Amino acid sequence: MNTCFEIRMTAQEANGLPLAPFYLVFAVISTHLLHHQTWKVLMELADRAVGLLLSIISLSIFTYYTFWVIILPFVDSDHFVHKYFLPLEYAILIPVCAGMALMCFLSTFIGYIMLKSKKKKA
Repeated sequence: MNTCFEIRMTAQEANGLPLAPFYLVFAVISTHLLHHQTWKVLMELADRAVGLLLSIISLSIFTYYTFWVIILPFVDSDHFVHKYFLPLEYAILIPVCAGMALMCFLSTFIGYIMLKSKKKKA
């Protein structure tokens, strides 16, 4: 960067122009770019952190559910590991309720979007 300043300084001095406006413009542009790059990097880090968190949560739920549904029925019913899991009936009930809630939400959202687009056309 010092070479750019030196080259600009010698070019400006050769023409006899004052240096302050050029330094001010350069400072504003470089500060804006630095600020933009900083936010861009921070947002990328935030996106990665959210993605990592969602991946960990999804993997944990998948592992828990797989162990609960596939492995736990083969473990003796008096084993201590059974106290960490709900009864097996909930293994069907919870996903069905979650699926119904998801379908209701999606249907409501699609209906809202369709009504909103119909009002724009009219």
